[in-house]
Amino acid sequence: MGTPDQAVAAKCLPRFSGATDAPAERAEVFPNPYPDQAGKTRLPYERITRSMGARPPKRKPYGPTSRKENTRQRMTAPETGKQPNMNKEETIDYLRKRGIEVEITEHQAVYNMAELDSVDLPYPDRDAKNLFVRDDKKRNYYLISVKDDKRVNLKEFRKAQGLRSLSFASADDLAKIMDLTPGSVSPLGILNDEERKVTFFLDEAFKGGLVGVHPNDNTATIWLDADALMHIVEEHGNEARYVDLG
Repeated sequence: MGTPDQAVAAKCLPRFSGATDAPAERAEVFPNPYPDQAGKTRLPYERITRSMGARPPKRKPYGPTSRKENTRQRMTAPETGKQPNMNKEETIDYLRKRGIEVEITEHQAVYNMAELDSVDLPYPDRDAKNLFVRDDKKRNYYLISVKDDKRVNLKEFRKAQGLRSLSFASADDLAKIMDLTPGSVSPLGILNDEERKVTFFLDEAFKGGLVGVHPNDNTATIWLDADALMHIVEEHGNEARYVDLG
């Protein structure tokens, strides 16, 4: 006569041959899939419901639930510690929050030292000229800040500092490493150097007094203590040195 489960299976056979005399809802009475027990044969639930046109039950995926949720998790992941790139106001606020006194001189946008000479600055002899250079392997980058009236011979400078051959870095390097544009070059751009690639050299003539630099924007010059500037750069994790540039 067979087991009760075999009897249920026998009633289902006509439906596999295309019979439609029973409503699809009958699929709900069929047993769920289990391994054979004590010689009993059980039909797989999913196979029966598919043959009757019903949709199989949804299975929850293992691990992360979806690509969308994975993306959301990445977007809301904890901060990596990277200092976000700062505009003029944010840069000034960053300094003041660290107890560094700054004096601000607002002016029209300037793109070179010749244009800056036309601006009425309160401390013209303390304004810094900035040179962004790299070595011949493009592995090491240097920012050299000197007094406006001085010239830097890169060949002599690299010999004195024990460096490889130097040349000026490109505008692409400037944007990629310090998020600055030509005309806005500043030691404060080092705060945007995520990989700490840039070594900072400051003219020893500034030591013990003020230095004037752009706040990562060429529409202003800010004046701050040179030692405080060196401290901010070192605090960020970049190397900073005073150098004798004559």
